[in-house]
Amino acid sequence: MKIQLCAKTCALLFLINSINSQQPQLISYSAVPVKEVKQDSLTLPQHELITFYLFGDNMQMVDKIAFAFKSGSKGAHCEDDKYDLLLDFEKVDDRSIKAYCPRNHSYYNGEIYICFKHDNGNGTSVWTHQPTTHPYSFVFSTFFICLLGPLPWVLLVFLLCCSALFSGLNLGIMTLDVMFLEILIEAGTDTEKKMAAAVLPVRRHGNLIICSLTLANVIVNVIISLLSDKLIGGTAMAIFFASAGILLFGEILPQAACNRFSLIISYHTIFFTKLIILLTFPIGFPISLALDKLLGEDMGRTMNKSKLAELIKRHEHLGFVHKDELNIITGALNMDQRTAKGIMTPIDNVYMLPYNALLNFETTNDIISHGFTRIPIYKDDRRNVTSVLNVKDLAFVDPKEKLSVSTICNFYNRPFIYAGASTTLKSLFDMFRKESTHFAVVYEEEGSEHQTVVGIVTMEDVIEEILQEEIFDETDIISKVSP
Repeated sequence: MKIQLCAKTCALLFLINSINSQQPQLISYSAVPVKEVKQDSLTLPQHELITFYLFGDNMQMVDKIAFAFKSGSKGAHCEDDKYDLLLDFEKVDDRSIKAYCPRNHSYYNGEIYICFKHDNGNGTSVWTHQPTTHPYSFVFSTFFICLLGPLPWVLLVFLLCCSALFSGLNLGIMTLDVMFLEILIEAGTDTEKKMAAAVLPVRRHGNLIICSLTLANVIVNVIISLLSDKLIGGTAMAIFFASAGILLFGEILPQAACNRFSLIISYHTIFFTKLIILLTFPIGFPISLALDKLLGEDMGRTMNKSKLAELIKRHEHLGFVHKDELNIITGALNMDQRTAKGIMTPIDNVYMLPYNALLNFETTNDIISHGFTRIPIYKDDRRNVTSVLNVKDLAFVDPKEKLSVSTICNFYNRPFIYAGASTTLKSLFDMFRKESTHFAVVYEEEGSEHQTVVGIVTMEDVIEEILQEEIFDETDIISKVSP
């Protein structure tokens, strides 16, 4: 009886060994590339195509390969312990297999094991655990977030919004000139004053803003690229998606919006801007300090008189400045560019009287008919101007007395000044005010003591040049209607 039982047991063990000898048996494996090798496990890198080299017996019997999230004994079923994702593989020979792990490693978590699907010897297929001594298991290097479910896509959208905000604010705030904000504070609407006052203290630190927002934008864009690679897989698709998203939603659209509505957007996001500056301060501040030393302080965009005049002309075309106002402003701005020689009346065209002329009826009528308020008086030569006669001085003069012009001029002693032909209108205007006179004799500077009188200029000429139009008073009207 014992002999029969022993024979049956031996037959059963032989049958089991015979069946097991026909099943695949994984003995060991390796992976390329490997990030870290530990005592009983491997750490594999994220985002890379990993090739597994599997070694064992009867490897030609393997039908499918998958990873399991639980360990099990040799030959134990792993149908409920495996991931659904299958590996592509190729059989090298009956003792080795070359398998390829998909790039989406975030699909796997924790320690990972290998299991095979194969024929169990009775015509059916089963999934069985294939434990090995070394390595016993492997893991993928951890990433900052588990990329399962909708959370990573929400994170991706959030990062794109952050990229858009950083890029837009970088352009929007920097387009707000410091001087322009100061002007808004003084002369803007109540809303503009409020917005400009909030933005100006931050805008004064232009280089710090550039460093902070650019640094934050670069970090976010790098994370977007990495996240796209993990979510989408495949280098080409990830690069295309990340580049298109960053270009369209992170650069073009926000910069177009912030360029047009820079003050409004900068005002409503000023707290966020301050927060980014604070977070990036350890890196951004030293760089901005170096830029301040290298490039100097940002004083804002300034304009010379020519540019300012052209700016006002542009606003006149838009209807913000009236034509007369434009003439006055541009005329005043050009006072340093125009000279006395450019607006004077040449001495040969000036109405003058000799100092010994008699103020009879004929002379008085001649003076009134010409319509000039101030008449230069000369002695001997027209270029030798000695005094100025004001028509108001004739109010109490009786033509019958036939007083000489010199007598009246000596009595009233009207002041006048001499000005060089190259004297600017600004200087000439200041000279008129200082000397309390409206009349100047213009001489040509020849670099010597001899000065040749070339014309005369009056305060009215200067004002007409500023207003850029003729001024008509009552004497002009009288001269026009006189025969």
